[in-house]
Amino acid sequence: MIEDEELREIYKVSGAEHIQNLETGLLTLEKDPHNTELLATLLREAHSLKGDSRVIGIKSVETISHRLEELMGRLKNGQLDWSNALGEKMYSTVGALGKLVHEAVTDAPSGIDPNQLINRLSEFLLDKPLVNVSSSNHENGDGDRNSNDHPLLLIEDEDLREIYQISSQEHLEQLRLQLKFLQQNPDDQDSLEKLLKELESFEVDSNVVGQDSIETLIHKVKKLGETLKTAKLSFPQVAPFLTKGINAIGSLVNEATTGEVASLNYAQILGDLENVGIIDDTTNNKTDSSTKVVKDIDGIPHRRKEDLGIQDTIRVPMRYLDALMTHTGELTVTKTRLAHTGEKIRDLIYIWNDWKTRKNTNSALRTKVTEEKLDEIIHYLHSSVSENNTRLDLISRELDEKIRTLRLLPLSTIFLLFPRLVRDLAKEQGKQVDFVMEGGEIAVDKQILEEMKDPLLHLLRNAVDHAIETTQERKQANKDPIGKIWLKATRSGESIVLEIGDDGRGLDTEKIKQTAIKRKLYRAEDLALMGANQLRSLIFLPGFSTRNFVTEISGRGVGLDVVRTNIEKLKGNITIDSNPNKGSVFRIQLRSTVATLNVMLFEVRGLIHALPLESISKTLLISHEDIYSLEGKTTITVDEKPVTLVKMADLLELPNLNLPTVQKQRQRQEKTFTPAILLAVEGQNLAFEVERLIEVLDVVIKPQTKLLKRVRNVVGATILGTGDVCMILNPNDLMKSVNKVHHTVMALEQSDLEDEQGSFQKPVILLTEDSIAVRTQEKRILEKAGYEVVIAVDGMDGYNKLRNSGRNFDAIISDVEMPNMNGLEFTAKVRQHPEYKELPIILVTSLAKEEDKRKGAQAGANAYIIKDQFNQELLIETLDRLV
Repeated sequence: MIEDEELREIYKVSGAEHIQNLETGLLTLEKDPHNTELLATLLREAHSLKGDSRVIGIKSVETISHRLEELMGRLKNGQLDWSNALGEKMYSTVGALGKLVHEAVTDAPSGIDPNQLINRLSEFLLDKPLVNVSSSNHENGDGDRNSNDHPLLLIEDEDLREIYQISSQEHLEQLRLQLKFLQQNPDDQDSLEKLLKELESFEVDSNVVGQDSIETLIHKVKKLGETLKTAKLSFPQVAPFLTKGINAIGSLVNEATTGEVASLNYAQILGDLENVGIIDDTTNNKTDSSTKVVKDIDGIPHRRKEDLGIQDTIRVPMRYLDALMTHTGELTVTKTRLAHTGEKIRDLIYIWNDWKTRKNTNSALRTKVTEEKLDEIIHYLHSSVSENNTRLDLISRELDEKIRTLRLLPLSTIFLLFPRLVRDLAKEQGKQVDFVMEGGEIAVDKQILEEMKDPLLHLLRNAVDHAIETTQERKQANKDPIGKIWLKATRSGESIVLEIGDDGRGLDTEKIKQTAIKRKLYRAEDLALMGANQLRSLIFLPGFSTRNFVTEISGRGVGLDVVRTNIEKLKGNITIDSNPNKGSVFRIQLRSTVATLNVMLFEVRGLIHALPLESISKTLLISHEDIYSLEGKTTITVDEKPVTLVKMADLLELPNLNLPTVQKQRQRQEKTFTPAILLAVEGQNLAFEVERLIEVLDVVIKPQTKLLKRVRNVVGATILGTGDVCMILNPNDLMKSVNKVHHTVMALEQSDLEDEQGSFQKPVILLTEDSIAVRTQEKRILEKAGYEVVIAVDGMDGYNKLRNSGRNFDAIISDVEMPNMNGLEFTAKVRQHPEYKELPIILVTSLAKEEDKRKGAQAGANAYIIKDQFNQELLIETLDRLV
């Protein structure tokens, strides 16, 4: 792990950014392998990752990135043909680089063999020239030019030329810096080691762009530096030649990147370096950088921050800083004006004190003069305070806006994570998916990015896993074999809308009803009264799932309630549009910043509360003649539809303080009208009776204390202009609170029914497992969780007990690999009987391939748990969902 904490954090951010960009670019390159512009971008990303890794000292990442850079350079110049094998290898290499970067910043083992990766990439580089260089370099055995003439070395490829120019300047700067350290501290082995490593990296870069002459010169300088480690010569003896060699390298680099011919005698410089008398080149072997394997890939040298010139920084566009500087100047002017106002106030105090002291002895003339001065000062103060308040209000609003923009980041920051997820997941399941993203340039608050990453990942995972059919299923349904999934972001006023859609199966409302009844969430008669939007929103209830086959891909059945919870934290909402066999669209609406909220203020029992304006459909004034009872609920008619009316004070359980103003207000309301707020959340409308509607305004949300992470019915709080604290209510919680009484009644009715029928019966599980050790462990777990267990030793025994024992089983848990009849055969045989069509079957096995999971699903299993991942919580959680 990188020792320096600051460097570690910097590399964590930059490395992850380069990896994401490479992954996203390669996904696009698969569809358009001849896109030279994209290849140039990928080339730069690989080069930047290599450079960052070199500076930090992560040799494995540096070397592998260098190989990727070579491949992309050859692809771009038409010297290497694209193939699916090459694309897959580069893509898997980028994934491995991500693990190596993670290892460098966390010290968690990556399990990656860098040498193996390098060798596999090198297979695509064998016997292929890299780039064309406009020169005719003829070298002798030592790589030296035969002539003193200096032919043009300009690199033809513009992108490679630009990259090499930047990287070589970095190398030269570091070489001169370390040389300077050595001149001051000749015995500093750390600086010497840095000098040699920089020369080695420089040599590799020069080889990439085909600059053999520069590569040879760097090699000679490096060999000269290595002699210092053996103490054959002292640094003062070697230093002039090192300086001369580095300066010559700089001249040749300038020639290769600008076309300006260098004024130097190349052969003489090489001869001078050799004539120092300590370079042993008798083997005549120049280092072959294209096949060089780094031996010490785990060595992570500690580099001083002073050497790297690193400071604490933050990326902020200059226009934002310029605007803040302007407002800071305005504040300085206002501060000066307020200082003058303070002086006037002191004068006022002096005059007032003087007048009080002499009021009995003062003449009429003195009194008149005093009154004139007071009049002048008072008018000045009134004008000054009013003007300064206006200026401060303007400046504070501008500062607030500008400072909040500093927290804004583009959505592409997290969007870049998703293409690989969709691609890999679709590939695992044998599905073809075309994934499209739009709106990544839209900027939102950093907190929104952090909170929305997991919900978006979950929705996209569900789209691939649940919604998109297999290729065969899509063909049978006369659909395009390639499924479509999209993630789009758009602006809508002060809000952003995230749309996650697909053209897959769509939601089955009848299946949702059956699941709700099975989970005892609603009664059939209640569901019959619900509209399509309300039924679809039931999938967000905790524990709700219509998933037929559960694997770790689907999050082991973790429901969409987690998604809605995260969205509600951001004061947003989510809705669903879906058509069977045509697909689904999840729309998430969020404010682009979480610092402020547009709310309506209202009064209940003398206390001021607030509700987010985006959840309010309309406000109402209700007369008592408009209120009636429907199915035992207080109801009003809005737009010719019945809407339940709830007293907000009763719902919030606020005490009746008997305040005179409240009583008078109520008396007035009884004679005239009652104000109410109509909320619309997830297709459900409810009216809430309040005592007084006040105003609509933007408020700053104060976060709740860590002691109160979640308070029912409350989103947060704000401080009003009066200094009073105002609670901001949660519309979703209010809807749940209204339904709470109804569900409590249902639970009581269910409890009474169970009492009438007798004592509660434990669910019965048929456990089919040939291993005595495994079934003993599973039996204990199940019995501890409240299940009754019947044992079967193989599939045939399990089938006989299912059919002949006379027991009504609530679920089957079975192994796959068993004698007589395996678990797949057992499952398929059970499903042949109509009475067992809905009986949950869970396969627990060590077979972990995707093909094995598909076989389990095809046989009719509801869930598939791998024994390597097996634990008590996983088994019970899956069983509780299905039984």
